[in-house]
Amino acid sequence: MKPKNFLYIVVKISIVLLAIAAIDCNNNPVSTVEVSLGADFDIKYGQTANFKYEDLSFTFKDVADERCPIGLECFWEGSAYITLNIRKNGTTIVDTVQTFIPEKTIKIGSANNYYLFTVKGLVPYPVYEKEVIKEKYTLTLNISRVLLENKKEK
Repeated sequence: MKPKNFLYIVVKISIVLLAIAAIDCNNNPVSTVEVSLGADFDIKYGQTANFKYEDLSFTFKDVADERCPIGLECFWEGSAYITLNIRKNGTTIVDTVQTFIPEKTIKIGSANNYYLFTVKGLVPYPVYEKEVIKEKYTLTLNISRVLLENKKEK
């Protein structure tokens, strides 16, 4: 094999490998996002949200979308059920929030660690006879700390 042909083949193979690596990088979004309590934020399917100044994080683990698809007339609008793995101070729980009842108070960690999870949106919206790939979902949330008072009954 002539050196000129060998160099040509090496360069060609290198370009193909770089193109494959670039495509692979574009298909794997950033796996974590940094967010703040009380602010709306977006998180993609499979991503983990880490909270600034808090030992709190969660992962958008799964989604079961039962909303009425565009193109159909439904008796009920339906709901999407979003599974979250929530971690606080070394404690992990799995809980579900949904689009139809967008606010849910979740207790995690010690006695006073209550958080209000408010679902602001979930896209894409299902379309009749079109499959939605879970990895395409983006969830918009707002999470805030909730202070619950212990009240004794009289």
